[in-house]
Amino acid sequence: MSKAAKSKSYFNGKIPRFTQKELDKIADAKPSALLLKAMRYVRDSEKSQRSA
Repeated sequence: MSKAAKSKSYFNGKIPRFTQKELDKIADAKPSALLLKAMRYVRDSEKSQRSA
């Protein structure tokens, strides 16, 4: 499977539901911090997908 196709199917129904408190925290966060968090989330998801 190509990498592009893999990342496209990646988020199909897999986006986590955020609580309002988390959404507020994200809104207050600096964009760079949010980006780091997102990158870490994706990396961890890839790890868990590989081991599954």
